[in-house]
Amino acid sequence: MIDINEIKKYFPEKDALAVQEVLSTYIGNEQDRVQLAILELAKGSIDGVKYHTDCAQKDYRDVIYWSEYPNEAEEAFKKLISGMTVNERLSHLNLFDEFDAAIAERSVEKLQEILEKCLLDKEDINAIIKTEINT
Repeated sequence: MIDINEIKKYFPEKDALAVQEVLSTYIGNEQDRVQLAILELAKGSIDGVKYHTDCAQKDYRDVIYWSEYPNEAEEAFKKLISGMTVNERLSHLNLFDEFDAAIAERSVEKLQEILEKCLLDKEDINAIIKTEINT
């Protein structure tokens, strides 16, 4: 298990225990290496820790690959997602709940952020926002 002081390198002290609790749910191969990869990939987001921990539960090698070979992983991700519809992208990235919440809040900024995570171009993002929020 990754030490709490290691977690504090990536997260504020107030979040460290919550992050440690999520990380502790990964019990598998190369535990320390995988948990460190999760911390790096999460980029300071507790939701990121949850997401990458879930990914590690499915196949721990994925998070190691994404962390240790980021350029290759990014290219593979772009290739994978480029053939998907918007709904498939939202589903694949576990963003449907955030997307629906942003629509309910009528938050253009949040919708834009979510759709950028889906690697959509600006024109498509603007069209979806216009459709969903009628701006």
